[in-house]
Amino acid sequence: MPDGFLHLRGIYRGVITSGGSEFEWRGRQFGRRFTLSQAGVELACFEARVEPVPVAVDVKTSSLEALIVLFCCHLAKQAVDTARVGAGMAGTSVVLGG
Repeated sequence: MPDGFLHLRGIYRGVITSGGSEFEWRGRQFGRRFTLSQAGVELACFEARVEPVPVAVDVKTSSLEALIVLFCCHLAKQAVDTARVGAGMAGTSVVLGG
């Protein structure tokens, strides 16, 4: 991560691996909304905002680990902050757990 058309605006899409599970991370609406899915099933939606509520989250399943949700909140916030200053992120790879 990142790759895709909007990679210069921040983290747009990629795969997050945690404990042997793979999740697809995909940006929507020009880097402000993101979805997390697994095997084609949407697990959560993230909407990046500015302060005082930096990220709104809609978790669609109770089986999603809190660490993954927190990490995705960080990615969404990072994408908005990166886009705001006009800097891009490149060459980052993410693996959580072991």
